[in-house]
Amino acid sequence: MQNTKPPIDNQPDQHEQLDANGWPIGFFEKTAGCFQGEPLVREPQGDYELRLELDDSQPWDDTAYLLVTTANTDRLNQATAEVENQTPIQ
Repeated sequence: MQNTKPPIDNQPDQHEQLDANGWPIGFFEKTAGCFQGEPLVREPQGDYELRLELDDSQPWDDTAYLLVTTANTDRLNQATAEVENQTPIQ
């Protein structure tokens, strides 16, 4: 099986002048408003998740959140001992 379509070359011409941001001069003037289909509509995104407010006034070791699974029980025990001894977790 052979590809019968030529490759698409989206690279700007080597002689094409670019603006200060690296875009070809006139690019936005040529492309803005060119979409000819039905207007795009953003569907409802649902409700935002409610989260607890952050409180940076508490020291790091006042609260520890660890994901507990059977695979990391030993690591949890080690981390708990390190927090109780106030030694950094490595």
